Amino acid sequence: MTRTLTVRKPTRRESQELELMLEDELSSQARRRAETILYHALGLNGRQLAEALHVHPNTVYADLQAFEREGLACVRPLPVGGTPRRISDQQRNAIWHWAECLPRDLGLPDPRWTLTNFREFLVKRERVLKRISLEHLRRLLKKKEIRFRRVARVDEHRNARSRNAGSTTTHWTRRHHRTCRTMAPSQ
Repeated sequence: MTRTLTVRKPTRRESQELELMLEDELSSQARRRAETILYHALGLNGRQLAEALHVHPNTVYADLQAFEREGLACVRPLPVGGTPRRISDQQRNAIWHWAECLPRDLGLPDPRWTLTNFREFLVKRERVLKRISLEHLRRLLKKKEIRFRRVARVDEHRNARSRNAGSTTTHWTRRHHRTCRTMAPSQ
């Protein structure tokens, strides 16, 4: 059984405005609301509207109630939610650019970037950002498939018991890594 629709039908002027809106590029939500209101003007009930638009009947009723409350303003797209971006596209591109460079090419003593020294470089030397967490920086770099990893060194004292003891150093480059193992001199 369908609910009774007590929502007013759009006027001729409102219908013309809706048709003009549909000719423009609209978000999917705005387009659905405009079509719902226009079909309602043709005399379709809630279930018929839902079937024609391939949506749930509750969505149709919500759209029509929004039209009743706000008029054609309900068709306008809703503002985007969430917090605003804190890092602009220009800053992102700068971060990605500097990440592609080796620290030695920039006059720094380190042979490879670590997240910590890269963050320090961005904040203190280049002043691309005021601050950024290591995790946020890691996620930004991951979007471009750039990964900085720790240089792992195995404690020689811990491996002294093993004949093949030595130090392990992991070198990381963009998208690839290789592990170099230096063998302890045989006794």
